[in-house]
Amino acid sequence: MHSYDSRYRVRKRPKTRLERAWAFIGAKRIWLIFSIAALAAALILLLTRPRPVIPYRSPIELPSRAVPYQPPASGGFPSAPGAQYASPGTPNVPGALSEPENRPPDSGSSPDSGTPAPEPDVELREGMDSESVRALQQRLMELGYIDIDEPTAHFGPATDFALQLFQRQHGLQVDGILGGETKRVLFSEAGRPYTLFEGARGHDVEAFQERLHELGLLEHATGYYGTDTVKAVTTFQKLNKLHEDGKAGEHTLDMIFSSKAKGLSGVAATKGSSKNVRTVIKMAEDLLGKRYVWGAKGPNSFDCSGFVYYLLTHNGVKTGRLNALGFSKESQWDKIEKLPDLRAGDIVFFSTNGKRVGHTGLYIGDGKMIDASSSNGKVVKRSCTTAFWKRNFVCGRRPW
Repeated sequence: MHSYDSRYRVRKRPKTRLERAWAFIGAKRIWLIFSIAALAAALILLLTRPRPVIPYRSPIELPSRAVPYQPPASGGFPSAPGAQYASPGTPNVPGALSEPENRPPDSGSSPDSGTPAPEPDVELREGMDSESVRALQQRLMELGYIDIDEPTAHFGPATDFALQLFQRQHGLQVDGILGGETKRVLFSEAGRPYTLFEGARGHDVEAFQERLHELGLLEHATGYYGTDTVKAVTTFQKLNKLHEDGKAGEHTLDMIFSSKAKGLSGVAATKGSSKNVRTVIKMAEDLLGKRYVWGAKGPNSFDCSGFVYYLLTHNGVKTGRLNALGFSKESQWDKIEKLPDLRAGDIVFFSTNGKRVGHTGLYIGDGKMIDASSSNGKVVKRSCTTAFWKRNFVCGRRPW
């Protein structure tokens, strides 16, 4: 036997952490390769699978009772009394929504479309510039979905919002795009005037509810036309001797936004001091460029009547939140019949084709006005003595 001398024993160097890890990986190499392959396959499947189509979600929701528009067999309105005035989804029960013989139903019948439809097979949407947009804006103005203004070729946010209101009322897809079924209904007798009814939701509903609250008929403005709003509208219609159906059509809207509206409370109009005219013009100029938003009354966005309301109430004039038609009939303020007789600080009113007043602004002198323009989508300063405005001038009011 050989003796073993420990002095000559070779000791192994301890393995480092990296070496130990590599040794472990080597032992598990098969499982590691399998795991990486499985992960890669799963990632490939995830990336290449068909993606679901997410429908467009509009800020204006369809009423819960809305159904796609179905034209009657005759090609016009249903013949049952009152059925032509039903909101989308309402059964056509003969006489269910009929009015007294001496007053037409509140939702009104559709005006004949004298506006030629845009070119066929061409979709119009926000951001586009086309001469066809003028026809779209004109038709929406005729039906009361947008403030009256000089039509332009630009499809802006106000036009988009108005078209969504039309689609909401007619049970169409609410996407703000003019094409297909929307175009067919809009430029036909099937297109109904702007009406609010149970189930509607949007900024326009909230603005309407704020007026109901001002009249003491509704506790809160929520933006949803629910049972409380139906009850408040029915009460208003009863107080003002209108047809009681709980819907806000042309007659109810005209009355509720007028100084003659009867509620449980209200604001009586007063005149302000003529010393405030320069101040109100300066304020109007400071608001140039603010966004146009249906029903808004400031301070960061306005519609045409909301702009006038803001200027008046911040400069010593008391008045309720009326619309352009309501302000034009305010008997407490001197009426100006002719355009050349206007003075700086007067409120001016316009219509389209001799129909109801639908636009208002502040006259600042030298043939110019400042107004919240639906066509331009903002508060602008412009001439009110062009052929369009001269033709559509109705009157002025002097609240000072």
